[in-house]
Amino acid sequence: MNNRQIYLCENDLEGIFTAVYEAWSGKHPHSQVEIRTREPDNLEFFCEYHQVAKDEEKYRKVDHTIRRKLGEKVYEEICYAAAASEEEKGTAIYQTLVEGLGRTRPNPYVMQNLRNPYIRTVARLHQKVWYEYHHMLGFLRFREVEGSRLVAEIHPDSDLLLLLAPHFSSRFPGENWMILDTGRKTALLHVKDGGIQLKKNVVLSSRYDRTCNQKGEYEELWEEFFHSISIKERENPRLQKQMLPLKYRDCMVEFQN
Repeated sequence: MNNRQIYLCENDLEGIFTAVYEAWSGKHPHSQVEIRTREPDNLEFFCEYHQVAKDEEKYRKVDHTIRRKLGEKVYEEICYAAAASEEEKGTAIYQTLVEGLGRTRPNPYVMQNLRNPYIRTVARLHQKVWYEYHHMLGFLRFREVEGSRLVAEIHPDSDLLLLLAPHFSSRFPGENWMILDTGRKTALLHVKDGGIQLKKNVVLSSRYDRTCNQKGEYEELWEEFFHSISIKERENPRLQKQMLPLKYRDCMVEFQN
């Protein structure tokens, strides 16, 4: 009897790709392999567990292989799926890569095989994260804090910070800004006319809370814009909730008291 091979990795793209490399190198039957981003509460029978530490070289090899053999479109869908919050994403990504790379020839059209349940899961997760990402592009708001720095707080279901990085670094290249994912306690930091980096286990100080409670020019501009385009006679709360879900409003300055 072949035991299931369960690879436990960190819950991000680099961790998942490292686990893909390790699982493939283990030469186990692909059907017996699972990749999980969270340790189980209770160990299961007939399973072998492998702890996987992130390795940049292995991550880069998997990243390069997917881009070169399956193409940028498949790579993008896998990256978006890896940002989802669902636990089944790791196994789904691995089995999708098995379908695309495990044959005699690479199949750049692998994502069209929606009869495969793993590919169908990756496609569903990609669509879900894509919608949330595009909502965030429109709903994310910066506050101006002490020192002319811009700060935005978000709490998305998906891990969006690295996906948001290219957009906001090109929109605000000459600003010092930070986007905080309050649920995951991570932050995306951008230095004026410089680089961008991701910080984990971010702890906010009380000084930050005080400065955020003080309105700056940025917040006042948003509030003025919000009220100037509003036509009281045409207010439609139901339609507004459809176009702007309530879960985004607590991070938008124009909805703050």
